Amino acid sequence: MVTADAAEKAEVADRVRSAITRSELTSAQFANEVGPSASRLSTYATGSATPPASMPIRIERLSSGDAWALPG
Repeated sequence: MVTADAAEKAEVADRVRSAITRSELTSAQFANEVGPSASRLSTYATGSATPPASMPIRIERLSSGDAWALPG
């Protein structure tokens, strides 16, 4: 059974990966522009860590997308 916390981490990880892909930058370039180290960004993209609240704003600005928009 997947907990709500695990499901949310997986969703955040998916959105981070989608934003990196949309940006057409390498992960290292993306990390350099957004702020965390490449290794920290990787932890967000794999779901092993959750980014701070300000990170989705920076990620969305860079990826020129709506990865963080709520469905509906």
